[in-house]
Amino acid sequence: MGGAVAVLDRALAWDAAPGFMSWAAEAVRALPVAHLARWERVVNGTWWLTQGDTRIGELRQYAIDQPTFLCRFIPGPGWEGVRALFESWAALRGPDTDGSRTAQAIKPIMDLGLTLVAEDEGRPMALFRECIVRIDGDTARVRR
Repeated sequence: MGGAVAVLDRALAWDAAPGFMSWAAEAVRALPVAHLARWERVVNGTWWLTQGDTRIGELRQYAIDQPTFLCRFIPGPGWEGVRALFESWAALRGPDTDGSRTAQAIKPIMDLGLTLVAEDEGRPMALFRECIVRIDGDTARVRR
């Protein structure tokens, strides 16, 4: 159950602390040049959300609001099969003090075995283990 609790903590904290741009700027200045080069590739990057060989959608990053990457979402061939699940999660509003509503919304998404693949990195990242992708309409947020 520890893994599920960590996932819930990350999901609940998703919008808990917006606007860390000045803090992020200081953190970026402190990074070694090698790290900056890696993140520069990602700043305007593209990811593909997949389920096996099926492409769910494309995420094109346009900004960073630490700790999330802000993306435009372009549906792919597999989107209609998962759309209702992501819409259910996006529709959550108001307090969820024990996390039960969030858990109920994300559990079916977790069960899909989705992965996120960056255009410049071949290694897929498993959703809810290595990253979180939250889609709301044509906007997506990626947290790694």
